Amino acid sequence: MAVAKYVTHAVQDKMLDYIKASGSELYLCSGSSNVADRAAAIAAALIAVQTPVYTGPQDNGGETARELEIGELANKEVLVTADATHIVICDATNILAITTCTQQSLTDGNTVTIPAFSITVNDVT
Repeated sequence: MAVAKYVTHAVQDKMLDYIKASGSELYLCSGSSNVADRAAAIAAALIAVQTPVYTGPQDNGGETARELEIGELANKEVLVTADATHIVICDATNILAITTCTQQSLTDGNTVTIPAFSITVNDVT
């Protein structure tokens, strides 16, 4: 069998395993999704830092990608009135992943639930 492009799932899983092992901080942020560093993510945070709960890496329902699921974070107190625009996962010093979320206007003193979401590594194309 001739294969033009291929990366084993073990390699894809190494990336996701790194996020799972090191990504100890999750921030729900406002503003640009291009925050420069962890300090900028902390400054843009709308809720207290959260500890993500991971499942995977695992197949994404087919053989086209691997994914790492981040579990739901329910009823978290909002600390700043602003629009939630993205989620940032960090280790103790660096940003490891940024993703957008459904934009939502949040109000200080209310609560917010961040639904489960996944970080996906697609097969090569």
